[in-house]
Amino acid sequence: MNLPDLEPDERVALVGLVLSIVDADNSKSEAEMEEFRAIAAEVGRREFDEAFRRAKTSLKTLDDVIAFATEKVQRPGAREMIRTVLIDLAAADFISDEERAIVDRISDAWGLKK
Repeated sequence: MNLPDLEPDERVALVGLVLSIVDADNSKSEAEMEEFRAIAAEVGRREFDEAFRRAKTSLKTLDDVIAFATEKVQRPGAREMIRTVLIDLAAADFISDEERAIVDRISDAWGLKK
C-alpha cells in the first residue's frame, strides 16, 4: 500500500495526525517541513489539499484527530502505513516526547504493537 491508495477519510486522518505531529513540540525544523512536503506530494496535491481543508475545519483537537482516525481508518495496511509515515515525520529531526506520545496514542487506539 502507498499513500495514493488511501481512501478520502483515511487521508483526512493522515493529515490530521501529520499536523498534530508537526505542531506537537512547537518546533518546525526544515527537515520536518521537507518530510511534510514529501507526504503532500506523494498523496497528490489536490487530494492532500482537500484532506487538509477537511482536517482543519473538523478536527480541532488531538482527541478529535485520534477519534476520527480510530473510526475511519479500519484497513490494517492503512493503519501501519500511516503510523510509519508519522514515525518518519517525527524522526526527520528528532522524536520529541510530545511526538512519541501521539504515535503511542494512535498505535494503542489501532491495536498496533509499539
